[in-house]
Amino acid sequence: MDFKDVYLVSQNLQTVEQSRLDELEAWLKHPLPLGYREFMSQLGVGEYCHFYRVYLPEEIPKAQAGFRDTIIDGYYERFFEGQQDVLSTKDALSSVVFADTIDGDYIVYAPNTEHQLYVLPRHSQYVYWVENGFFSMHRWRYRQELFDESQVPSVLSFYSDLPRHNRRLTLEHTADFTWLIQQSHGYWNETKIRFLENDGYSVIYVRTIEGFIGFYDFGERKFDVNIYFDDNFVIKINEFVQWLISLDFKIVRDEIRILGS
Repeated sequence: MDFKDVYLVSQNLQTVEQSRLDELEAWLKHPLPLGYREFMSQLGVGEYCHFYRVYLPEEIPKAQAGFRDTIIDGYYERFFEGQQDVLSTKDALSSVVFADTIDGDYIVYAPNTEHQLYVLPRHSQYVYWVENGFFSMHRWRYRQELFDESQVPSVLSFYSDLPRHNRRLTLEHTADFTWLIQQSHGYWNETKIRFLENDGYSVIYVRTIEGFIGFYDFGERKFDVNIYFDDNFVIKINEFVQWLISLDFKIVRDEIRILGS
């Protein structure tokens, strides 16, 4: 199995050598979780499904110390009361954290258990196990949606965690939020453009800028436009912002950050 169906927002990847994965396996004293080796050697460090952050091999021992501090002193039994049949306290305390999510959930590896990979949610008292390891981790992200195997590629995306720019705008306009997204889609005019829509938040993945643009409707005629793009495309983003102004959008905030440097 592999991650060949994952949409790469940027072709510039930071993959991991097998020797570094072997060192992590030696530190664990157990085989690596199913799919982790393939994930790191084919995709590397970055954001998966616009949600997951899988740790580099060198990050895991340090992350483990912080994770242990979080779940000791009875926290696991209190917060996840009644979940012992899914993951016992003993196995939770001996598990190793391999990833987290933008919502603060932990993905942990418990090698001596049946399912091995589990999600400890931040905002739920239910522990979830992940079938087929990292190869199917996306299914927990979209667990409330029904889709067959033919739909899987449409939800898989990966954005490498390399130095990049983030430009965030707050716009004012009388236009409809959906109209803004449609116009932006037309502006980039890409055959490989992709959408992710959820609860009033929409994302357009744009290969032209090796990044993506998030749109959020604040209400009261205010929109948030959050642009993540490769360092080489500053001019293209300036042109996009000027195009927004030409549509009579008023920019009330314009911030630029350099991430990952």
